[in-house]
Amino acid sequence: MDVHFVRANGPTLHDRKDRPECFVEGPSLAVGRVMNALPFCLANDIARIGWPDTGDLRRPAAERADARANCYTFDGLPQKTQQQLRAFAAIRVGDWVMVPDIETSGLLYAGQVTQPYSYVPGPPDPYEAAHRVSVRWFMDGNQPLRLWARRLGFRTSGWWLWAYHQLSPAEGAAVVRAIEGA
Repeated sequence: MDVHFVRANGPTLHDRKDRPECFVEGPSLAVGRVMNALPFCLANDIARIGWPDTGDLRRPAAERADARANCYTFDGLPQKTQQQLRAFAAIRVGDWVMVPDIETSGLLYAGQVTQPYSYVPGPPDPYEAAHRVSVRWFMDGNQPLRLWARRLGFRTSGWWLWAYHQLSPAEGAAVVRAIEGA
């Protein structure tokens, strides 16, 4: 079992009408140019990563048949972003994910992956939630379990700001101990 850090927030281009090649009509997770998908992820039992215009990550990079805009291509993204997208698509059932809360520094939610990567680019779901894995969130009663980065020994800088990061075995073990002790 691996533990993956997946950010549910960041900039988005897909709700900007001033960028017609990027704009996608439909439900939005953005406020201005910043998007916060965490409430959507928690309510819909998913973890997601951005760059939906790359199309289904299970297909060859040149094939973007499911993309709904023409804003960027997989091959046009920075190498690090391409690696993060590939790693996200490779998350396995049974792995754990941690998702930070943009509104409360150091707050995380965690869950276990129940369904592998899928690409769902259209309504009724927001385009920014197209790349996803299904998750059973760890709960504290009827609320998602709140974990604190400091208690897990994490700083809220460095990889914390990346869209995706696979934790080392030691970091993953700390997450497992914290959740089992909660």
